[in-house]
Formats: sequence, structure tokens, C-alpha cells
Amino acid sequence: MGYRSGCVNGEWRFDWKAISWCLILVVLAIVVVSCAEEGPETPVQPPTETGKSRTYAFIPANGSQVTGTVKMSELNNGAVKFTVRLTSTTALASYPSLIRNFTGVEGGAPAAKLATVEGTSGEGFTVISKLDNLEEIDYTQMEAFDGHIAIRASEFDTTVVAYADIGSNELSGRFVRFQSSYANFPGVSGTMEFAERLNGSTLATTLLLDAPENFDHPVRLVSKTGAEIGSVLVNMGMVDSITGLGEYNIRQFVNREPVTYSQLLEIDGHVSVYFSLFNFTAIIGQFEIGQNTLTGNYKTYQLIAVDGAQLNGSAILRERQSGGNLFEILLEGTEQSVLYPASIHANPASVGGPVLATLSPIQGNTGLSRTTLRQLADATPISYNDLVLIDAHIEITSGGIPPQEILAIGDIGVNAP
Repeated sequence: MGYRSGCVNGEWRFDWKAISWCLILVVLAIVVVSCAEEGPETPVQPPTETGKSRTYAFIPANGSQVTGTVKMSELNNGAVKFTVRLTSTTALASYPSLIRNFTGVEGGAPAAKLATVEGTSGEGFTVISKLDNLEEIDYTQMEAFDGHIAIRASEFDTTVVAYADIGSNELSGRFVRFQSSYANFPGVSGTMEFAERLNGSTLATTLLLDAPENFDHPVRLVSKTGAEIGSVLVNMGMVDSITGLGEYNIRQFVNREPVTYSQLLEIDGHVSVYFSLFNFTAIIGQFEIGQNTLTGNYKTYQLIAVDGAQLNGSAILRERQSGGNLFEILLEGTEQSVLYPASIHANPASVGGPVLATLSPIQGNTGLSRTTLRQLADATPISYNDLVLIDAHIEITSGGIPPQEILAIGDIGVNAP
């Protein structure tokens, strides 16, 4: 028979079973009240996109055909979502992707690993809030990031098959294209394009047609015009001898002075492409850039042989964007390894006159002379428009010690027929 708590024969006895049930009831009451106060649990919602996004295009690399896009989206928790969609991938293959520093043509150290893209679907999705160095990063910071996304050939082959410049390396849409204006290697033509990035740096793309395939070709940005001797400002990498393509990102000069796209549009310089690292004499492409760009305006003057000489040809005066000039002389009948002095003289050729300016000598091997005339012999500055109106003529003479024989003459400026 059970008993209840109380004093029995002078001793206190407790009904422990009853007490335990009371404690359980109290605890249950507390839990019920607590749950009633808190209400039902709210399920955790996954982060959603805010609507801010940018989409970048992938560029094939190293002979690959892989292209596609990557969408960078802002999430409402501050993280950044990358959605990669590739085309021309191989089924069942895997393509590691990662964010790297600098531009795709420069390459750079890994900054953050992204999801591997499966070749069958061509898709990969990644959400990041930190870089590999644990530095936190959000969408706004990614928009200003100096980097690119690289797609590698496989887990075991780090060859980049496609890249997309992102953040501040995105192209602004502003670009300028230059045509090759000179080459002392026959049959080669091409273009040079400068494209502005959002951070102000410049993507320089060289494309040569019918370039020799023996060696890759060094590219240099050089001060002054192509008709003058200048100093190297930027070593711009190489043009591939097979594809004829060369790309380089210009951020600074060789002296580490920063240079922007806008500054390059005004620079007193030119770009030369050379035959090889072993031959900087043969120029296979030359592009006048910045203020030295040729406007397309020109005047042609005839050069006529004198006293039975076999030389004849023409002098072409071209205008530069700066208002400067380029004098080109093309002669036929020249002899190999002979230099023919050329100069501008006052008055018509029939009258003769003193030397106003010295031009570059004509190379007998090519019959060509190119001169940028910045001033006359008396240091008077001279422009294209000044030369169009000058009272003068050109004399081509034989080489050697004076007296020199006049071989060809031609009236220029106001004296031209």
C-alpha cells in the first residue's frame, strides 16, 4: 500500500513518485507557455539576387574554341554569385574555373576558386563572400576588381582555354584603330587597335597579314614618329608568327610612369613590329599613333631626272593629326647600297636657292626616304599647311664629297604645277 508525504512516528516521509510527477507537469507547462509565446519557427530563406548584375564574355585562348559568358550578380546577403555558361565544351570533361588578378592577356595569381564547369552542361555556379586570402569582398568591390576569370583545360592541365576580363578590366567601348603605314619587309600589312578599359589602361591588339612565320615578332611603343629615331617607351610583347595576332595590356611605360588610354591618344609616338628578337632592323609593320596619326590629307609632287640621270619618282607630303607632316620620297632607278641626299631649297627649281631643310637620304636598295620635318634649317617650326604654301623645290643629289651633282628636282608648295 502506498503512502503520502507526512510525519509518521516522528519521522518525515515523502511520496517521491508523486513529487516527480509534479515536477514533470511543471516543466511541461513551462515549455507549452514558452512555445506559445514564441510562435511557430520561421524557415530560413536562401539569399536572393538584388537585381544588380554584369555579364562578361569569354574569349577563346591558346587555340581553343571555348566561348560563353559569366554573369556576376549581387545577393541580398552581400555575397556575389557567379554563373558561368560555356559553349563548345567537351561532354564529360571538367573545366576548373577561377578568378585571377590582372587581365587575361597578362595573367595573374589566383584570387578565388570557382566551381568546376561540367563539359556536358557547360554550366557552373559559385557564391563567394571572401577571396582565397580570406579578405571579404562584395559586389561593389568586385565591380572595381582588377582581375579576370580563367577557364582551364582540366584538373591536370592548367592551360587557359578561355578568359573573361571582369571588374575594372571590362572594356569601356572606346577604341581607335591604326593602319600599318610602313614596312621595310615586303608584302606585310596589318592593323593596331587600342581599346580602353574602365580602369583607364589599354588593351593593344596587333593583327598582321602575311607576316613571316620563321619567328615571333617583337612589338614596341617608341617615342617620336616612325620616320625619326626614338626611345622605347613600352615593350608590348610578341606577335604570334602563325596567327599574326599579338595582345598586350598597357598600364605604364618602361620607367614605371603610369599611362592611360586618353594619354596614348595624344602621345608623340609610334608602334613598330620587328622581324625577330635577333633582328630589330627589319620592320614588318609600323603604326603612327596619337598625335602622329596620319589624317589622310596629302599632296603629291613629281620629281624629274636632270641632265640624263636615270632617277625619277615622286615626293608625297602627308598631314599628321598634330598638324605635323611626313615627307616620303619614292625614286626609281636607284643603285643598290647608294645613299642619295635630298633637301628642300628656296624658290622654284628653275631659279634655284639656298637650302631650307635637309631630308632623310634615299636608300638605294629601296628607293625610299621618309622624313618628319619639325623645323627648317634656321629652326623655324614648320607644319603641313606651311609646306603646302612654301615657295620651294626639292633637289636629289649624288652622294660623296661636294660638289654634288643634281640628279632630280621637283617643285613643291606654291610652285607645284
